[in-house]
Amino acid sequence: KNPSSGIEEDELFKPLAEILRSNDYDEDERAEMLSTVRDSLSREDMKDRTRIEKSLKDLVKSKIVVTGPINASARRKVVMFVGPTGVGKTTSLAKLGAIFSLREGRSVAFVTIDTYRIAATEQLKKYADIMKIPVHVVGDQKDFKAVMEKENADIILVDTSGRSHRNALKISEIKSFAEQVDCDFEKILCVAATTKKHDVESIFQAFDRVGVSSVMITKTDETSYLGNVIDIADKYNKPISYIANGQEVPNDIMVADSGKIADMMFVGTTE
Repeated sequence: KNPSSGIEEDELFKPLAEILRSNDYDEDERAEMLSTVRDSLSREDMKDRTRIEKSLKDLVKSKIVVTGPINASARRKVVMFVGPTGVGKTTSLAKLGAIFSLREGRSVAFVTIDTYRIAATEQLKKYADIMKIPVHVVGDQKDFKAVMEKENADIILVDTSGRSHRNALKISEIKSFAEQVDCDFEKILCVAATTKKHDVESIFQAFDRVGVSSVMITKTDETSYLGNVIDIADKYNKPISYIANGQEVPNDIMVADSGKIADMMFVGTTE
């Protein structure tokens, strides 16, 4: 290569390295991704900022696996929301409840095993009231099993109280609730986009024992840099199911789409 083209090339790559840095990719990951992009482009393309950016975005997109919407099959479906405190599990659950019952006309029930924070149970009851959805508050595994056997809604959405990912005992407790049920059972791990990457990793590690089916990224209205969650989800082979981007029920939620997520991660970069 002639050295001057190298310098020019670096100028074009700098903003892309910056995007990856903003998205919490570490130095090795950045270097590896940019070198993959370099190898994939022709000499000509290397002079074109738009081409380079598209190639990087495609690479990022290829690492984002999505599930599509929750699929209520013929068997009834139980979806349990797990994750740390304060990530918006209850609101997210209400949003999906509204979509299934009001928009899709399915029969929905709410269950909360939040036996610690009365306020969260109240919040869910309010939503249930507005949407005319039955809500069951359960305190132990036996209760939970009984409710599950009696309740015949197509889709049962289960709220769990926020657990510190540092509390292994409480997470095992959630797992033991899940083990009471024999049916089509999904567990969605809710993680806020605003969480530091190091903490995201600990959260995935802690909740992994619950057998997480997919990940919902919340609070994307507070930051567009989602690389912290995307990268760890990729490492743990967990697909992304939903993106929640605000407080409004049921509007502020969308089915995860890898192209849209990649676009969000690159926001504010194209002049």
